[in-house]
Amino acid sequence: MRSVLLALSVAVSAIVPTAQADETSNAPLIFVELFTSQGCSSCPPADAVLGELAERDDIAAVTLNVDYWDYLGWPDRLAKSEYTARQRAYQTSLGGWTIYTPQLVVQGRSGVVGSDRRRVETALKENAGPAQVEVTLSRIGDEIVVDVAPTALGGDAAVASATVWAFVYKDQITQPIGAGENDGRTITYHNVAREMTVLGEWTPTSERRFALTTPTDRDGVIVIVQEDRVSDVGPVIGVGKLTLSGDG
Repeated sequence: MRSVLLALSVAVSAIVPTAQADETSNAPLIFVELFTSQGCSSCPPADAVLGELAERDDIAAVTLNVDYWDYLGWPDRLAKSEYTARQRAYQTSLGGWTIYTPQLVVQGRSGVVGSDRRRVETALKENAGPAQVEVTLSRIGDEIVVDVAPTALGGDAAVASATVWAFVYKDQITQPIGAGENDGRTITYHNVAREMTVLGEWTPTSERRFALTTPTDRDGVIVIVQEDRVSDVGPVIGVGKLTLSGDG
């Protein structure tokens, strides 16, 4: 295991008129983030685990490639500095000594080694349960509309405010590695985040509606409501997912 954000993306927020939605998704989900790197020889087993989790109906999974191993000789083709910054924020909120890959963060509350199946399953069980905040994603014309309910459904009633994040992802990206620790390997990454955007803020006092243009050449969108307790990456209290694959 390799040991060694908060760069906010541009917010996209708009109110849109009510219309018939093409698709909706608001089932309770567990949000899982894998921080990985193409320059990390310990990461491919965790990348495979993430692929298995991405197939589960009770999980909204996303891969976030970080860039701090690029100096080893292979610049990660999928990495973004804001993903590294997000992981560093988790280092503060989760109380870790350092950041590492592969790290799997479950519901913004638990960080475990992403290739350790036993600990991953334990973290998933510990964070299972009904959502505190209902998040609904809908296709309306050429937009994705995100509705966030105004009140907490349960859990910590003291939630004051939270950030609404959107992760736009590709189902799979296969990358041949030409240098560094994984030289000569070809690795497939699953639910790969290509954009990470702050849509806006949420409070328990009012319903929020956001809209973003339906992305091209992308397979899905995950939206989370995340408490702003520490470093803006606290517990995740609401999750929604919309699959775009096959929509044309």
